[in-house]
Amino acid sequence: MKLIDRFRSKTQNKSIQAGTVDSFASMDEARKYLSQLVDGYASNYKVDNSAQVLEAYRTIAQLKSIIDRSAKAFVRANKVLYKIEKNGEKVPVQEGDLYNVFNDPHVLQSMNEFWETFYINWQLYGVVYTLKNYLPGFGLDSMLALASLDVTTVIKKNPNYLNPKDISDIIHSYVIHLNDTEKEVITHVEKIWTLQGTSLKLSNNGYLIPENPLKAIEKQLGVLKIIADIKTELLGNYGAIGIISPEGNKDDAGTAPLLPKDKKRLQKEYLRYGITKGKRKLVISNKQIKFTAISLPIADLLLTEFEETASNVLAQSFSFPISLINDNVKYENRDGANKELYENKIIPESNIIEESVKAEFELTKNNMDFEFDFSHIGFLQADQQAQAETNKITNEIIIELNAAVKRWEVGYDQAINSLIMQGMTKEDAQSIITKHEKPKANENTNV
Repeated sequence: MKLIDRFRSKTQNKSIQAGTVDSFASMDEARKYLSQLVDGYASNYKVDNSAQVLEAYRTIAQLKSIIDRSAKAFVRANKVLYKIEKNGEKVPVQEGDLYNVFNDPHVLQSMNEFWETFYINWQLYGVVYTLKNYLPGFGLDSMLALASLDVTTVIKKNPNYLNPKDISDIIHSYVIHLNDTEKEVITHVEKIWTLQGTSLKLSNNGYLIPENPLKAIEKQLGVLKIIADIKTELLGNYGAIGIISPEGNKDDAGTAPLLPKDKKRLQKEYLRYGITKGKRKLVISNKQIKFTAISLPIADLLLTEFEETASNVLAQSFSFPISLINDNVKYENRDGANKELYENKIIPESNIIEESVKAEFELTKNNMDFEFDFSHIGFLQADQQAQAETNKITNEIIIELNAAVKRWEVGYDQAINSLIMQGMTKEDAQSIITKHEKPKANENTNV
């Protein structure tokens, strides 16, 4: 029995009999049953494995919207590779093997396609794997962001958990499963770049693995899934639901009782009417008839309330602004919501990825740096201009303080405290202000 049929069977006591109609459940009773139906289904909804996570992403519109919109926001960043000069100045790199790979990662993935795939898998699974290809004598040649679903970690037989010097002391290799086939590729540890989420748990073999990000919101995902199914059936499989009965004076032909075969013919006839595509919207009759609607209005069943509550929890779990999944949000508020998205989610997450890039490709050791630059995005520029102005003022204060300390017009400790009051740490202040010995007073021996 279909989902909506189960629901209607609870709200209708009996079927329509010859010339009579039994009573229907009240709307309160219908809502109560719907609440039980949604809660029961949601409690049984599971995202225990990678396949179930992928299915949730594909079938739950709110989840897919949050992940995809976040990924689109993330890839708007300018990806900049720097060389750090001896004086500390960062100069953008415009050539070299690493620059070439970062700007054109793989024949199957452009730069933005790589980072979008990377980000989506990280958000969904809490871990993302990147395959690094090396050419003998030439170094890194390409890198490909893999679907986390297709990668399995193989732990060594006797892993050194207590004092590992390298990841290869714990992990033996990675197995890449190719396109739902039985073919597998076993890859050495050094060829896979792994970025895990911050929440980890112990697996059965004692290895730390990322916690499933969707597990905590499993029930809310189940609510959104069943409500989507209910709406689909209400709008897609059912048309105008109601009772057609004769209306008029007793002498009218339409008041005559309908024979079973006549009822069957009418039922077949009116199956062609409804609200779905291809069905007729108006009933044209040569007799006086009365149509009594017994449809179940979606709004009256509190589906929207269930959906909004679950959507809000989902958005909060991903640090995604709730107003961006609300179609009713005013246009003038969208810049504020998008700014919130970048400040609370995209930029902090990009900082985590930057650190992983630096460690994986040993940038610090080679006097290099990498960053995702969002300074070109319009609604973020106002804050950056204000920060730049603040930095300018701070630099002017530092110059003046250093000069005053040198002339001994301001004491060293007084200058340090002044910068601390501007929001600087004591260590940073001490590294900026130069300490000078107090000049000795001129001794005049002349009498």
